[in-house]
Amino acid sequence: MPNAYFTGSTVKNPLLYHTGETMRFELNLVKDGKPLPCHVFKWSCDTDGGEHFEGECEGKSASAVIEVCVSKPGFAHLIVTPYDEKENQLSECDIFEGGAGADVLNIEQGLPEPEDFDAFWDKQLDIANNCEPVLLEKVKIESANANFDRYDIKIQTPHGRPASGYLTIPKNAEPKSLCAKLITIGYGHSSAETFFNDGFATLCINQHGIENGREKEYYENLRDGELNGFGFGSEQNKNPETCYFRDMIFRGLQAARFLKTLSEFNGKLYLEGGSMGAMQAVSIAAHTEDVTGLDIFIPWLCDLGGITKGRMRGWRPDISDGIMYYDTANQAKRVKCPVTIHCGLGDYVCPPSSEVVLWKNFNAPKRIFFMQNKTHPYTAPEYGEYIL
Repeated sequence: MPNAYFTGSTVKNPLLYHTGETMRFELNLVKDGKPLPCHVFKWSCDTDGGEHFEGECEGKSASAVIEVCVSKPGFAHLIVTPYDEKENQLSECDIFEGGAGADVLNIEQGLPEPEDFDAFWDKQLDIANNCEPVLLEKVKIESANANFDRYDIKIQTPHGRPASGYLTIPKNAEPKSLCAKLITIGYGHSSAETFFNDGFATLCINQHGIENGREKEYYENLRDGELNGFGFGSEQNKNPETCYFRDMIFRGLQAARFLKTLSEFNGKLYLEGGSMGAMQAVSIAAHTEDVTGLDIFIPWLCDLGGITKGRMRGWRPDISDGIMYYDTANQAKRVKCPVTIHCGLGDYVCPPSSEVVLWKNFNAPKRIFFMQNKTHPYTAPEYGEYIL
């Protein structure tokens, strides 16, 4: 049986509050479409202004009304949990984890980008451009969709492992008849995924240039061994040329270049990714010509310097000289294609303040949608969605 969950949000658009203004949340606990009373709701709230609030609401009505405020441009992060008469958390109920923002258009990037940001990336592009996106391996494999051919492919890169992923192409596609889509995936140690998109040649690459479709133990051994904690090494992150993410971006750049070489390619290239996959997609778009569109979800590694302004921290590497060259908010300034962003008001892997900075830094047509009661892994069965 599905869990009970919270519906509701603030009484006005949660992106339109001002500093010092009372944010009033009106929430309801429901199960199977009906109110679910409990003994008490316990709640806590932290803010980018440094405030901490907590309290309780009686739960007999299945409704909770909570008021908080934020003292400077930023967000409030509210968590609400239902309890029974014995002070036990109701295990069959999802918690509420969401929030609201105050003067969000006044949120500024925490630290400036490195002065030689463009010079560094020009050097990396020279390296990439001197390495042709040669197809090292192409194995036709079983396809779950009879209308598509599916391949396990590897593409040459200038450093480290190849770009490795699954390519799907509609059967009998004519030359120059297909758009291309590159999909990059989030933090982890896994095979690429397979996507079937009508009208598209679609390539999804894994995070590390590793084998696809292997047994569970193969990925667990990488997770616990060679790739344990990748991207978080403090010594590696002191220098942008030794950051783990450099070769990851190389793999993405080569994958995008490869898609452009397909005889079926019609000149329209789309990029898509979530979390660390969104970080990759933005970086690829920033350094690839003629990208048509960028669609990203809960984007990671944005505004690493936001914590220097007292804003709430997400899950990310510590600030260091090298890692700043991979800050997604810095890469966003170089993107020229239209972009759509979806993110969560309760996501504190990728905090809402960092997503606003990312959105502001795009100089292309852009839209950003915030979902209420949305964390990094969790999306409520019902939620409000708000656009800046």
